[in-house]
Amino acid sequence: MVRASRVAPCLFVIALMSTLIPTLLSVGFGAHHTSPIDQLFRDFERQPLDHQGRIALRALRNRFREESILHPPATELEQLQRIDAVLLCASGLIDDRQYLDATGSSKSPLQQLRYELRQMHRETHRLKLLSLDIQRRNTP
Repeated sequence: MVRASRVAPCLFVIALMSTLIPTLLSVGFGAHHTSPIDQLFRDFERQPLDHQGRIALRALRNRFREESILHPPATELEQLQRIDAVLLCASGLIDDRQYLDATGSSKSPLQQLRYELRQMHRETHRLKLLSLDIQRRNTP
């Protein structure tokens, strides 16, 4: 014979599990439906980037997430404009081949210019550091 003191905790556990499992399943299935912007960032993160590029990509992702939380897109047009903005910003971080791998399309002329501008900025920064190093060595 089953004691009443053992039945009550078992019923409680069964009731808890019957409400907890469907909630966990719905949350788990909801996690698979990501926004197009999150999917773009995942595709970009899979590309080989230097350390500074990864930092810039994370900062960009965090900025767009914060903007989406504060000002969710009201229309499909606003969502498409945000996707275009993400593509333009991220195109400066990755080269043409990486962009093609991540998005399946080639860069627009504006996106190519964004990448070239970043490359020129990096080279200018490298030359500036080199110049400072040469000046330090020549200073008695």
